[in-house]
Amino acid sequence: MHYLPGVHSVCVDKLSHLVDEFTRFVNGLVKLKEPVDSWDTPLSNMLLMKLDRETLLAWEKHSVHFTRDKYKDVIEFVQDRIQILKSTNTFVMDQSAGGTKVAGNSRQPVQRRFIAYAATSRPAPVPSSALIQPPKCPLECSEGHTLRNCPVFT
Repeated sequence: MHYLPGVHSVCVDKLSHLVDEFTRFVNGLVKLKEPVDSWDTPLSNMLLMKLDRETLLAWEKHSVHFTRDKYKDVIEFVQDRIQILKSTNTFVMDQSAGGTKVAGNSRQPVQRRFIAYAATSRPAPVPSSALIQPPKCPLECSEGHTLRNCPVFT
């Protein structure tokens, strides 16, 4: 456990590797019938010394009201932090992919036509269907109106 590499910056993979290996070593000590249950202080300190500054600061904020640093609490906190970081990374990747999630449907950004036509000398073409029919209500009411004017919606 002493020779496990420390995590120097917030990195989910390195943090996961550290926790997995640390847990593996502790489980090995349990199988060897070592009194690990009474080793809260050394195990907690060893693990905390290997964490990056942000995770360590988060632990300090989390454990401010604890009377002692228990190994079980430290390892659970770090495992929860790994899950949060994984979720955050997934969310950030989804957001940067371009689609926006609205009410369960993924919508791709719509290209605005009028911007492209502003640079040309010709006016933008208007579809003939827009001139003939009033806007259709998304809730499919019998009236032709926009959603914000729909009595069913309000």
